[in-house]
Amino acid sequence: MKPKSMLLLVVAAGCGLVAAFAVTQHLSGNQPAPQPQAATKKVVVAAGDYEAGTQLKPEMLATVEMAAAGLPEGTYSEAAELTGQTLRFPIFKSEMVLSAKVGGEKTLAAILKAIPAGMQLAQIRIEESDGGLRGVINPGSHVDVLWLPGRPELAGKPVITLMQDIKVLAVGDRFDATEAESSRSSKSGAETYTLLVTEAQQFRLAAASRPGKLRLAWRQENDKSFTTIDEDALDELLGLKSSAPEKPAVIEKPAPPPEPVVYEIVTRKGGETIIDSYDVSEPTRPRN
Repeated sequence: MKPKSMLLLVVAAGCGLVAAFAVTQHLSGNQPAPQPQAATKKVVVAAGDYEAGTQLKPEMLATVEMAAAGLPEGTYSEAAELTGQTLRFPIFKSEMVLSAKVGGEKTLAAILKAIPAGMQLAQIRIEESDGGLRGVINPGSHVDVLWLPGRPELAGKPVITLMQDIKVLAVGDRFDATEAESSRSSKSGAETYTLLVTEAQQFRLAAASRPGKLRLAWRQENDKSFTTIDEDALDELLGLKSSAPEKPAVIEKPAPPPEPVVYEIVTRKGGETIIDSYDVSEPTRPRN
């Protein structure tokens, strides 16, 4: 091959390589850059359906990888963090176990078991716009329950003390005073308070709510100053007891006059016996 032809072949090959490199660079520049992989986090979920009051064991829990973005507060990464804790609310399979779902011994089931004999739970709903004490009255607080009758015949008694020194067991879905208010409770215009009462107090709460309104007054736990409540009169106002019928007036009969005290004088005259009777009050006047 002639030297001139060899030179042209080398030049052509070089040009081809340059063109191929330029095309490759152009094509690679048009491709999108690879997206960074989303961060994940280990999250503990329930391995099955469990009721409130269930004590969690390792086999009841599972760990899965989830996108870290958007996870709610209160998740757990290790099953060991939840082992031995007690569910406050039911939980379902594959549901994330959040800190709000567990509460040690302060569970509804535990509270129900701890209610003393003869006591009951009563719930009242207070409109916050009508004078609620959200944030002041918490689980464990002691309160007085006030009744606003709202009945024309009781206009002279706008507020009546219904019961005193009543323990609050729950506020909304909170059973522990250290818990933050739930989002459900904070969005509501009313709050539900669960009280520990006797059967008689349960009846009074039910009767006072129709018609009428109930209010709670916070009191210190060691405050043992009480207002005297006439429970019989209160039950009559509430319609739980009929008023005692008035006893008819007793007309006293005049006392009978005392029996006269008499003495007798016996005399004999010509074989005849004569008996004269005299009143002590009138000894000079014979009776016969």
